[in-house]
Amino acid sequence: NIEKIYIGVFIKMSNGEILNQLQQLVTYPQESLEVEIKSWMDLTDNEVKAKLAKHLIALANHGGGYIIFGLKENNGFWVPDESNRPTNFNSYDQDTVNSIVQKYSEPVFHCTVYYPQRLDNNKEYPVIAVPGGHKVPIKAKRSGPNNNFIQENSYYIRRIGPSSDIAQSAQEWDTLIQKVIRNSRDELLSAIRDIMNGPIINTTSSDIEKKTELENWIKNSEER
Repeated sequence: NIEKIYIGVFIKMSNGEILNQLQQLVTYPQESLEVEIKSWMDLTDNEVKAKLAKHLIALANHGGGYIIFGLKENNGFWVPDESNRPTNFNSYDQDTVNSIVQKYSEPVFHCTVYYPQRLDNNKEYPVIAVPGGHKVPIKAKRSGPNNNFIQENSYYIRRIGPSSDIAQSAQEWDTLIQKVIRNSRDELLSAIRDIMNGPIINTTSSDIEKKTELENWIKNSEER
C-alpha cells in the first residue's frame, strides 16, 4: 500500500523498509496530491530551484508527500526518461534540496532524499520525501528570478490535477488552517499522555479523578 509511506510513518520504519516502499512508488508511479512526478531537472539552475521550491512548500502544507525525478509521461503512463538521465546524482543530493528549502521557505523544514531502484530496470531514481505535520502554515519568503515561478509571502497548497498553487479561496484557507490546528493539538495531546503515563507517587483519589477528567477531555477532543 503506497499510502503507508505517507510522511510521518517513516519515523517508525527502518531505512530498508522505506526503500522497499519507495521502490514500489517509482516502479508503479501515479501522480496525486501527495506525489509530484518530474523528468530530470538541473537543480543548479536558479529558475528550476524556484519551481521546485513551490512544490516543496505545497507538499509540506498539504501534510507531506514525495517528488520523484527521472520519469516522463507517455500515452498516459509514467515511464523512465533514460535519454536525459544524468551521469551522476550530484545535484540531487540532500544538501542541495535543503538549501532550496532554506532559501525559499519560512519556516524551514528538512527533506530527505532517497534513491530507490525500479523493479523493471534496477536503475535508481531520486525521490524527495517532504515532511508534514507543521504547526504553522509555510510560506515563500522570497520570489523566484524576475519575480517568476514562486511569489514572496505566498502560501502554496496542492490542488486536484495535481498542481501546486497559491491558496486563494476561503475553503482552501480553512483546510490549511485546520491542518495546522490539528497538528498542534495532536502534539499537545501526545505530551499530555506522556505526562499521564509517567510515574505517580502517593496517588490520591483526587489525583485519579483529575486524571480521569483529563483522559475524558482528550477523548472528547479527538472525537471533535
